[in-house]
Amino acid sequence: LSRIESRSRRRQYMKIVQRYIEQEFSEELKKLTRTEGQVLVKLIYRQTGETAFDLVKGLRSGWRAFWYQTTAQMFKISIKEEFHPEAIHEDYLIEDILQRAFAAGRLERQESVLDYDYATLANKWSREKKKPD
Repeated sequence: LSRIESRSRRRQYMKIVQRYIEQEFSEELKKLTRTEGQVLVKLIYRQTGETAFDLVKGLRSGWRAFWYQTTAQMFKISIKEEFHPEAIHEDYLIEDILQRAFAAGRLERQESVLDYDYATLANKWSREKKKPD
């Protein structure tokens, strides 16, 4: 997009890409459970450092992002969710599953744009688990 100088050509290109993405992934996305949808939103943040809401807002419009968020809320999902494995145990569990899948070769390794060390996280959360209530 940054190489396309004309605003109208950028818009035209984005429509082509959007149609392709919708055709390619719509059916699979429709089959996701609420939990899987929310995990996908968190994984988008893990890979980009931006919420799905901010991505839609930047690529489409704030109005479109508002409506996507409103629609998501009807399904008890937020596209404004961030991914913080250092602070949220559920996010750490997601990262743990990813790291195990990468190690086993079930997934192609995808480095996060976020700044955290998995080994440090594993130590932190194992200590938290051992603390008496």
